[in-house]
Amino acid sequence: TDPSPISFSIIKKDFIIGFKSGEIVKTNKIGKVIWKYKKQNFLNTPIKFLDGYLIALYPEYIVFISPENGKVVYEKKYESNKIFQSTGGKLINYFNILYFILPNSEFHVIDTFLFDEYSSELDSISIETSLNNLDDIIHNYKNLFVYLDNGRYLYTYDIIENKFLLNKFKINLGHSTYLFNNTIISNNNKNIYF
Repeated sequence: TDPSPISFSIIKKDFIIGFKSGEIVKTNKIGKVIWKYKKQNFLNTPIKFLDGYLIALYPEYIVFISPENGKVVYEKKYESNKIFQSTGGKLINYFNILYFILPNSEFHVIDTFLFDEYSSELDSISIETSLNNLDDIIHNYKNLFVYLDNGRYLYTYDIIENKFLLNKFKINLGHSTYLFNNTIISNNNKNIYF
């Protein structure tokens, strides 16, 4: 096991630890291993606990794991020729709908009750593909899903109404950007913008 954990969580008094090597381990509070899951792949995204499952994003895979026994409940591969992001993937949810960007920059939406792709107008999003999509951010606030593409284009999507409020809206942001509730906070080394 790679001694560098990428993820560390407590679930029902037990620890779930994800390592860069791709291994996920569940231990009790005194360190006794309860189960191990090993995927021969690089893990650089923190593991999320949602709807009773552990969700791990590998460079080209999303994997749902049972926290009880470490068995794979659902797994899907999304191949891509894009560059793997060293910062890992990103994932958020709105009830049972999971929005995620894999470390290979692939964006997808899954219904976690049906373990199937979730279809909506959001499927038509045309994301800029570059060698480095480190500035991609996904965020939700109430019923709004926000995708900041490559730090330059803003998409705001109303999940309930199933329609875009902003679609590829060009925005000039600083070097560092953070989304909080319905606000974009950005700085350019001199000023902070809201």
